[in-house]
Amino acid sequence: LWLKVEDGSISQLSGDVQVKDLLYAGNENARPFRLDSLSGKYRWQTKGNGWLLQVGQLQLQTRDYQWPESALSVEYRLDGLNRFLINTDYLRVQDFLPLVDRQPLVHALIGEKLQRVSPAGEVSQLRLHFATSLEDNELSDYAMQANITDFSLNAYGNWPGVKGIDGYLAATSQAGMFQLSTTNALLDLNKVFRDPLRVESLQGDINWTWLDSGLLIESSQLDAVNSHITTQSRLSVHLPAEGSAFLDLQTNFRDGDGAYTSFYLPYSAMDEEALAWLDAAIVAGTVEYGSIIFHGAIDDFPFDNNDGRFEVSFKVRDAVLDYYEDWPVIDQIEAEVAFVGRSMHIDASSGKIFGADIRDTVVSIGDLENDNPLLVIEGSAHTPSTDLFRYLDEAELAGDFQQALTELDLRGKNDLDLNIKVPLS
Repeated sequence: LWLKVEDGSISQLSGDVQVKDLLYAGNENARPFRLDSLSGKYRWQTKGNGWLLQVGQLQLQTRDYQWPESALSVEYRLDGLNRFLINTDYLRVQDFLPLVDRQPLVHALIGEKLQRVSPAGEVSQLRLHFATSLEDNELSDYAMQANITDFSLNAYGNWPGVKGIDGYLAATSQAGMFQLSTTNALLDLNKVFRDPLRVESLQGDINWTWLDSGLLIESSQLDAVNSHITTQSRLSVHLPAEGSAFLDLQTNFRDGDGAYTSFYLPYSAMDEEALAWLDAAIVAGTVEYGSIIFHGAIDDFPFDNNDGRFEVSFKVRDAVLDYYEDWPVIDQIEAEVAFVGRSMHIDASSGKIFGADIRDTVVSIGDLENDNPLLVIEGSAHTPSTDLFRYLDEAELAGDFQQALTELDLRGKNDLDLNIKVPLS
């Protein structure tokens, strides 16, 4: 330890520090802050109406992680406000949560939500400036920028969950932006989708503004890709201090795998039987292109009172529909598919059952959330007689005429009208 004294006061301190088994308990409601070890070289000095602390060769060890060697500086200025300027090469968010969740800056941003959302990830090249009032230490202003790696956040209330997010962050007390440059992430939109969505690439800018009415989040273009689909989205989300979030989303997508259609449909608008049917029924298909529209308050979804709009529509080819257990499937389907509100509508221009040609056929479920959802198939087919008998046999529709049908020798082509209604409950 070295110190310098000027005019009877310490003006400079420098030395080495090594700490083992550090525990900071704080108040009884706060989680304790723990470090197995901390070491580094420090220099503290007065500077104008404040002071400057610089730490080099900083090394920290927690129970499960060794930080890379880094540097830290903290400057304090007194100019009518308490001003702090913090620069650091590296920070692991989850290790410092117990230390920061009672600080004015954090409390002003998200209050008591911090422990519930449990943020984690790595921050590098952090530059943070914030100011607090002299009277009550309330946050007055802040600005920050940093590189973010492998960031995660638990879903909570209106807030979505994320995992594996990378990018660049810049924010002030009025607004902010995040430049996404992410690979292999998870998005947990638990108010809409039943399972987290895996994203192999996520690129784009997200901007936000703090309003008197809450937080406004916007993006003019987000590009996302995974093994199921390629998408491009525009969105606006208003998160009010009280009440439901309002989402305005338009997504265009292409190159989709139809087998995963149910992954991207809102489970809250569907009965369990209807969702189970979608999981099993859409076996395969190539989604050429399509779009998603969501406009309205999330709590009002699926907009039974016409106070919002939800629609998923897409063009599919070479689709396979296994619409009822043990019945012959419809394959080679070319169709326009639409999910609007609670309903499903498949308008198939062509398809096949065995050798039969399906033409101008509609497959629909009027209310996906009904306790007894009803599947309706209406259309026409041109079929050889042998395939007609085979269909009746495999679908077990012949009933008492089963034996008689096996004894018939009917040849030629038949034009059929289809009208099939199948309860899914």
